[in-house]
Amino acid sequence: MKLSILDLSIVPKNGNRHQALMNTLDLAQQAETLGYTRFWIAEHHTVGTGAGRVPKVMIPYIAV
Repeated sequence: MKLSILDLSIVPKNGNRHQALMNTLDLAQQAETLGYTRFWIAEHHTVGTGAGRVPKVMIPYIAV
């Protein structure tokens, strides 16, 4: 069975956007280690709790 992850880069309570983006990076690395097929990044412009608003900026950062 092929599994994927959809990440929203949610800012943790009492956290900040940098921490949310680092959590996304950590999750993407764990997903690769565990053999997930895809790692999806959501694009939300009007949600105040999301740090990842532009996937095309995040993708190269995660891919390194």
